[in-house]
Amino acid sequence: MAQPELSFTRRRFLKGSFIGVGFGVGIVASSTLCVRHFWSSGSKRPLLGLERLSQSEARTLLALFLTILGPSFQGDIKSLILFVDGFTKNLPNKSFWELRGAFFLMEHLVPLLQGHISRFSELGEIKQIEVLHSLENGQPLLRPLFKGLKELCYFAYYVSPASWSAIGYAGPQVTQNVAPVPDPYVRLIAPRVS
Repeated sequence: MAQPELSFTRRRFLKGSFIGVGFGVGIVASSTLCVRHFWSSGSKRPLLGLERLSQSEARTLLALFLTILGPSFQGDIKSLILFVDGFTKNLPNKSFWELRGAFFLMEHLVPLLQGHISRFSELGEIKQIEVLHSLENGQPLLRPLFKGLKELCYFAYYVSPASWSAIGYAGPQVTQNVAPVPDPYVRLIAPRVS
């Protein structure tokens, strides 16, 4: 029985080389991002007194607040970051880790896809705006990332009592001395016994 001849052609060599190089570049890039994230004091807590967000996530959130809310923002940025940190306490674990993943992608991967080597929080204001604009109008798979982070920033801004005076909102009009409005259906379901 004759064994088949195994020929090692130039085409097979180049094909295998490109696959190997591509795989190697992918491994190096992903490990570089992970090492850069975890060895850059990202796991340390900042001086703000945050409980769930890391220092790296707080920096990303700060850059997002300043870029999305714009230069006309008048308010206490520290209270907004603390509000988001408090908001994450009530999130289920899965949602919290998804939010952390969104911060990681925004800080490291999105600027890299736009051709910037620096992190998002270390880019200049104009480059941050360009990155957000391209994220908003770019690839359909990354648009929900921008939308979710933008909604988080606006949510924290409008819900936080520290920013109410900046937008001319005096707060809720309901006072503590208001008697509860009786429900008309209560009489139908359970009539009162006199």
